[in-house]
Amino acid sequence: TSNDPTITMTDSSGTNDIVTLQSTSGALIVTARDGNANGEIIFKGDTGSAVTEHMRINNAGIITKPKQPAFLARGTTQNNMAVGSDVTIVLSTEVFDQNADYDNGTYTFTAPITGRYQLNMNLYLTNVDTAANFCYGAIKTSNQFYYNLFDLGGLSADPVYWSVTMSVLADMDANDTAKVVFYQANGTQQTDSTTHSHFSGFLAC
Repeated sequence: TSNDPTITMTDSSGTNDIVTLQSTSGALIVTARDGNANGEIIFKGDTGSAVTEHMRINNAGIITKPKQPAFLARGTTQNNMAVGSDVTIVLSTEVFDQNADYDNGTYTFTAPITGRYQLNMNLYLTNVDTAANFCYGAIKTSNQFYYNLFDLGGLSADPVYWSVTMSVLADMDANDTAKVVFYQANGTQQTDSTTHSHFSGFLAC
């Protein structure tokens, strides 16, 4: 009724409320109970041939979304990377790929939907040449080029180990792609990328 706009589902005895749907000041309030304890609220999608969970709010208020795009890939050793052109970093070992949006054959993440994606990279490099004019590690998307530029010319010797890190909240349209690249301007072709390099990301909003 207008005084009590609530739908209530009870247990078989009709005495214990299991779920209530209530409208208050334009807001829909969903309350779930499991006996005398807080219950879980689960959202599922039905394709006609399968029913899958899309989101769950557990009885502690923690939200999980099993279909939310999220991935982490680790590197493979690349020795003596080319000089004077963008080199795609080989990140073929998937630690996880929650919505199957990362291709470990092309080392590319493809956005399944338009949104803002948190992308992170770490390049673990060895034997970087101080004779290079400059180097950069970058996250290259369909819309933007995000890079971390560095110049090692002031060092007294080639560094045995060097890390390049970056995090960016990237604007991506559906089917846009993102990958990690390395560039060295001039110098000797000697820089290596190691298995400790990694690339990760998730849909933020």
